[in-house]
Amino acid sequence: MYINKLSSYQYLKPVKITWHQNLLADIKIKSNNHHILYSQYNTEMTTWSLVYYFDKTPNYQSVISYGKVMFLMPNAPHELLKSGMIFKFINAGRVYGICEILDKQ
Repeated sequence: MYINKLSSYQYLKPVKITWHQNLLADIKIKSNNHHILYSQYNTEMTTWSLVYYFDKTPNYQSVISYGKVMFLMPNAPHELLKSGMIFKFINAGRVYGICEILDKQ
């Protein structure tokens, strides 16, 4: 699995993504043969980029995909990504699904 050198392995968290059925075709096109996807996480003050890594691309998974996620920037609030956290998978202003940080994968 390729990992961005800006970030450290220690920040990678297992994630389960449940894609919205009506947008599943769009996300499969975006992920076709790509093991990396990006989304954004909005806080009250700022927006952070998230990067998702997949051993098996969402294109070859079902409505539920499993992978690993971390913030793209080293100075991001990595402590937010803890087990049980639920947040939206947002790309270009659209909500494509719901993410949940897992204990283990």
